[in-house]
Amino acid sequence: MSQGEFSDPLDGLGPEDLTQEELRLEASSCFGDCDDGELHPDDAQWTYHPALPLSTFLTIFSEKEWREWFEQENRWAVEDGRNSYTYLVQEKIIEPVVLTIINGKVSIWGGWHRTAATFAKGNDTIRAIVGVPKITN
Repeated sequence: MSQGEFSDPLDGLGPEDLTQEELRLEASSCFGDCDDGELHPDDAQWTYHPALPLSTFLTIFSEKEWREWFEQENRWAVEDGRNSYTYLVQEKIIEPVVLTIINGKVSIWGGWHRTAATFAKGNDTIRAIVGVPKITN
């Protein structure tokens, strides 16, 4: 490995390689930030998707709107004196986004900028942790 490179802890992992508890804990770390409050992490069935299709997010914005949103967020960050988000376009995005899907409605709990940057890169998939309501009898 050359200087500046690091190992990717999720490389090669499939949905069966992460436990429900590991996924729930990761989702819980995002709960209360951007979620819509419709589903508590404990009430969801969580799955890791190493290559979730970006088309999943087209219920929120169109591809063009995702790119425009990213550009605007980047401008605001620079104007506010924060770091820009351009590194997300320049580097491999390692951290999965966290989202729920309830009755077809997608709610991003964590990863808005990562999702938008992935659209800006022109990629078709993104790593994701997806929660759906647990089935109760």
